[in-house]
Amino acid sequence: MLNTKLGSLPPLGKFLDPVNGFWQNAESSDIQASQHVKPKGLKQNVEVRYDQHLIPHIFARNTSDLNLVSGYITAYHRLWQMEFQTHDAAGRLSEIVGEVTLNRDRAKRRQGMVTAAKFTLEEWEKDPEIMEAINAYTIGVNDYIHSLRYRDLPIEYKLLNYQPEPWTKLKCSLLLKYMAAMLTLSESDIENTNAVKLFGIEQFNTLFPEFPDGIDPVMPSGTQWDFKSVEVKKPVDFDSLPWVKTRAYPHPPKMLGSNNWAVSGQKTKSGNPMLANDMHLGLNLPCIWFQMQYNTPDINVFGHTIPGVPMIVTGFNDSIAWGFTNAYRDLVDWYKIKFRDDSRNEYLFDGKWLATNKIVEEIKIRDKASFYDTIVYTHHGPIVYDQNFSKDGEKLNLAMKWVAQNATSEPIAFINMSKAHNYKEFSQAIKDFECPPQNMAFACVDGDIALNIQGKYPVKWPGQGKFILDGLRKDHEWQGYIPVEQNPHILNPERGFVSSANQIPADQLYPYYAYTNFFENNRNRRINHVLRAKNDITKQDMMDLQNDVYSLRAEDILPFMLEKVDHTSSDQSVQDILTTLQNWNYEFQYSEKAPSYFTIWWETLYNSIWDEFNTDSIALDKPNRYNTIRLLKTSKDSPFIDIRETPEKETATDLVNASFIKTLDQIKAWENSHSEEITWQFYKNTSINHFMPSLSSFSYENLAIGGNGTTPNAATGRWGPSQRLIVDLGTPIRAWSTYPGGQSGNPGNKHYDHFIPSWTKGEYFPVLFMHHPDEAKDKIIFRQHFESTL
Repeated sequence: MLNTKLGSLPPLGKFLDPVNGFWQNAESSDIQASQHVKPKGLKQNVEVRYDQHLIPHIFARNTSDLNLVSGYITAYHRLWQMEFQTHDAAGRLSEIVGEVTLNRDRAKRRQGMVTAAKFTLEEWEKDPEIMEAINAYTIGVNDYIHSLRYRDLPIEYKLLNYQPEPWTKLKCSLLLKYMAAMLTLSESDIENTNAVKLFGIEQFNTLFPEFPDGIDPVMPSGTQWDFKSVEVKKPVDFDSLPWVKTRAYPHPPKMLGSNNWAVSGQKTKSGNPMLANDMHLGLNLPCIWFQMQYNTPDINVFGHTIPGVPMIVTGFNDSIAWGFTNAYRDLVDWYKIKFRDDSRNEYLFDGKWLATNKIVEEIKIRDKASFYDTIVYTHHGPIVYDQNFSKDGEKLNLAMKWVAQNATSEPIAFINMSKAHNYKEFSQAIKDFECPPQNMAFACVDGDIALNIQGKYPVKWPGQGKFILDGLRKDHEWQGYIPVEQNPHILNPERGFVSSANQIPADQLYPYYAYTNFFENNRNRRINHVLRAKNDITKQDMMDLQNDVYSLRAEDILPFMLEKVDHTSSDQSVQDILTTLQNWNYEFQYSEKAPSYFTIWWETLYNSIWDEFNTDSIALDKPNRYNTIRLLKTSKDSPFIDIRETPEKETATDLVNASFIKTLDQIKAWENSHSEEITWQFYKNTSINHFMPSLSSFSYENLAIGGNGTTPNAATGRWGPSQRLIVDLGTPIRAWSTYPGGQSGNPGNKHYDHFIPSWTKGEYFPVLFMHHPDEAKDKIIFRQHFESTL
């Protein structure tokens, strides 16, 4: 009985076994790996040095051995994370955790994740350099897996009672599709279609403007473009398309984003270019990133890897540094499909009946029979919404066209970025980077700084993809892709810096249609304001800006709210709240109450303005908060400045006061239900959770970190800076880093959460960037020798 899984419990006999069970996952030293390893397939000896932060520095004589050892080492530290994420990407979580993840798995299958990963792997197989890396990495991962006994398994395998399976090349491809899905599935086509049908196109354009006032694009406003753009024809008419009541899967969080910038030597105290990067993703344990240094006769590069992919994603080498932020654009479109009959064997397009392709997906469910889902593919893409999947049984038949369904070659871009020595080589390397598109900041020891918006973007007519498209019509198809050299880019701008924070790429002078509802409008303005004003910039200035908690949203709207609210209350607690807000400097410091008061009040006011959007009958997105502020301050006659449920026509003053009264009740209710004061730390509750939410003992809550989604330090409840890196491109190159976690994936190792205290405080560690395995001996805690058996 003790060796049988009972409900959610693991087999207790094996799990509690002091020789083989969870006790073996408690590591008393920094690392308990063997110092001498003989992996199969290694051509020459490889030396690995671990520094005091458990960062491996790999010294190999060829790239094949480098990637083999990288795979072995990454699996040693992060095997469970690597495999769990590929199971998630492939829609296979139900095999591990049961029926609770069935709908998540079905959504992944219907997005065509595995099919897209297979297409991509077929493309990789045409490139010997990619395949050398992927093959060697896979051999290294599997060599480690094959060495494992039950006692050696990561604790998550023991808790969930399953075994790791062999690593495959397809899993490497799946991990990149996993990241692409996280960063490119943001779209509002369905919600926009419903809003137009509900409010009309004129009102829609007022509520959802594409170029709102006051924006600060990635490319400086007024940038001229000296190329002839691809012509695109817009259809004369646009047919009315259906209401959609529900989404087949939720939006990715809008908190996903990042900051990066580079400043030229003319603005730094040292005269050296400097680069800063912090990518905002889910705050998870183990951390999304794994830091490594790769050294061969051809490269010497330090940076962040995705566990499961054998390349440095962002970082620096002896000559250059680079960092990414997500370059939002509408990369997913929905097409309404008309089938010939209920068999769904044929669909109508451009006056012809075309054959569909059907794939029956078997989703295995732990302790239950498999679930089978038939997915119909069209040339647009898979049918995601149909009578078999959408919750309310609508016969929508919406096909999903997504850039990431195409084969892409990001690995060769990563390889060539690591080798680049200047901007010319870097800009050539990134041409192979297609999805997810990124704002790529660059700095070089020769003095150059640059920013390229790089990715595969469809050429669209204005408005295309903003709404559901008609799958019958050829003129609703994508008409090609923007030539890579016509993606926005800038080199050595006069202002002395480049920056991005997920805002709109360029102003209206850029000749291509660039749309999404997810452009950011606060962090980027704050960063640019600080960089414009500062000269003699130091590394501390760069760190301070990454940790900046000043909110332009609060600055934009709180004075207006305070002006409109009634200050005559005789209640001292009410006066205390108003005084706290009046004296606030708009900084989201974790120890203060004002950020909590403001957030509750503003969100209550925001939701009262858009009460017309509070409906379960159709899918709707509310207008973004940036435009809401401008509407509230300037449009006195807007029909939305009203409370729908009352017969009176309210004014902005009425809404501000009504929302303040509700805010007082919410503050009181929160204080009555919590033992802590309502400071921003406890109200926001920044948490770093284990990938398995049920494993709360491996997680952290109520971290003492400021900021919110509108500040450069964009730490929210569950999302925020997943890494921070500062690089000074002097001689020698110096760098500083931190991230919310640690190198080890084992909760029983002290390096599992090693960096969390310094990350919350805005502290960094100097990066050890080595050139030879025998240097910096005082900073090395573990030496590992990989011996060739050939």
